Amino acid sequence: MKFSEAEGKLKNLVNQEVTIEYIVNIIKSIDSLQVKTNTIFAPQPSPYQNTALGRMIDPETGEKLVKSVRDMRVDFSYQRFLKLRALIKRLEDNNGNFSETRASCINVRVRTNGEEFIWDGLRRAVLSGLKDIWEVPVISFVHGVKTKADQKAIEAKDFSAYNGKGSESMRKEEVWKADYLAKEDEALELGEIMKSCNLDILGVLQNGGWSLGGFAIFQSTSVGSKKIKSEYLEQSSRIIQQSFTNDNSVKGYLITGIAKYLETVDKWLEACHDGDDAYDCESVMELDLVEDALVEYTKDWMEQKTNPTQAKLISPSESNHQVESAAFNFYNKVVKPNLSDTVVKNTLKRQFIEEFGLDADNF
Repeated sequence: MKFSEAEGKLKNLVNQEVTIEYIVNIIKSIDSLQVKTNTIFAPQPSPYQNTALGRMIDPETGEKLVKSVRDMRVDFSYQRFLKLRALIKRLEDNNGNFSETRASCINVRVRTNGEEFIWDGLRRAVLSGLKDIWEVPVISFVHGVKTKADQKAIEAKDFSAYNGKGSESMRKEEVWKADYLAKEDEALELGEIMKSCNLDILGVLQNGGWSLGGFAIFQSTSVGSKKIKSEYLEQSSRIIQQSFTNDNSVKGYLITGIAKYLETVDKWLEACHDGDDAYDCESVMELDLVEDALVEYTKDWMEQKTNPTQAKLISPSESNHQVESAAFNFYNKVVKPNLSDTVVKNTLKRQFIEEFGLDADNF
């Protein structure tokens, strides 16, 4: 079976009730995944066998806590459909192993006809089946209501409360904190960049650094898709911390905006030194400033304001161009007033707006 066919079959399960084994068999029938049988789908010994958990018994019913999920059912009238690639990636990210600690237990409701329906743990049950570990810890509750419609409604409410309305989503910095302590490569890299910028968040690094606000944008420009070299982030952080001396935190859009400004200026200077005529090089050379000068100019801007804040420096901001807006504002508010030639000032202003893809009417 082709991958797309299997995806289609899984998506078409909406409003159907099927067993875990049925789903596992669809996935295992994908031709392109057969080569992964020796690794990703290779049978794995049960992690519950000959363990205290595996021997636990319900004192009232005599049932084992570890039970087979093979014939347990899933009701796709309220369950989310399975994203096949994401499911397989879970195994790949764990070197092809099913993790009993991450799987914890499966939550089940028993309907009046005796059928057991998994309302939480569908993906974990499928992953265990893919590794031929059919028996996993299960917590079962027998329905108190009688009709099938009422029982489905109770299961749907359980599902929503546990996975949607009742769950508290993790902030990106909280996810990073867990990944950092788990020694994930990208999280460690970001931690080193924050250390070099004298920053900390949630007290994770314990380095006495300034608190980073706006973690998500800093993350995306440090190690993400909009990556800016760490040397510019470090320089930007120094400029902020040497200027806003009464603060103890750094706004994410300001540090990334100044870093974007510094990166852009260096790009222009390099192009001009190489003889590129894409920029007004005579004007660009006016931006060849040392870090101390930028700190002094930032302090000058602050002295002219009644209540200077980092938020005021990055305002106004254009939607979907917040970093670029902050970079332009740094030029327009901090650097431009210290340039002597009006023509140069306006030439560079137009050049920055064009470079950053901004709307001149917004600034």
